[in-house]
Amino acid sequence: AAAAAVAAGAISRGVDLTGLDLAAFVNAECLKGGARFSVPPKQTEAFNRRWCSALKIHFRALGASEELENWLTSGRSNGRQLQLQVMSLKPHSWFKVHAHPNLEFELTLAGSLKEVRLVKGTPAVTPYHDEKEQKAAVGGGGGGKESGERSPVVVRGLVGPDLGALHARASRHATAVDAAAAVEKLSLKENSEENEEGEGNEAVAVAEEEKLSSLEFEEKEVPAGKFIANTTGSVHQSFTGEEGALILVLWSGCHANIAPEKCKGLGLAVEAGGCLGGHLLRPGEGWATTKG
Repeated sequence: AAAAAVAAGAISRGVDLTGLDLAAFVNAECLKGGARFSVPPKQTEAFNRRWCSALKIHFRALGASEELENWLTSGRSNGRQLQLQVMSLKPHSWFKVHAHPNLEFELTLAGSLKEVRLVKGTPAVTPYHDEKEQKAAVGGGGGGKESGERSPVVVRGLVGPDLGALHARASRHATAVDAAAAVEKLSLKENSEENEEGEGNEAVAVAEEEKLSSLEFEEKEVPAGKFIANTTGSVHQSFTGEEGALILVLWSGCHANIAPEKCKGLGLAVEAGGCLGGHLLRPGEGWATTKG
């Protein structure tokens, strides 16, 4: 598996960071799982303080302090309880492309974790339920059900947004914006005296700004000792290089995975060095080797 869970510890309602001994947790789980890592006794307090401080700093930098505070006071992030987990990731391991159904916070203990992150055009947050599984059956008079009565909705998994559809829509929009801008600029030339500082220039500026809605990805790396925060709804694909990685992660234990068919056009555009910048997004990776 791409992610081998060493162990997990649940964090329940009423989160008290001051009483959280992360160093002891990491040491115990690494020893249990055979990972060659430990926080030295003299550094345990500093390790715990740094993690708690970094948690607040990183979510504040993302403008998500309220989201973090909601978890701290309620014990739930977007309706889900979070847990701590130490993961040993083998070299050249890939997670599936996924959206985060709740906040997530990661510290690389050893090695290096890499990612390709969606930085522009992030979809709106949804319940991430499979649409087919959300459809409640309507009773037809049999089995004791009255006509029109709906059976309970059973959701078996989480499904991320259709990035391929968003990418295609953004591409069509960008083409339309380019055409509108070209027409507007031509109009400006023909009516330069009247429109040089008028509404025409504003229309072109708006058209250029609207291009930012296109999907754009960015490569990042989280080496040993560094953190990364994921807000609810953020989208990325994590992977490791030759050295693999040992990470401590705060999460709910699930992702809203995005199937390869829902990344249509993204992998090709990326590999071809097109509008997405030649990044390493691999929509097909992780599906045959991981469960999370």
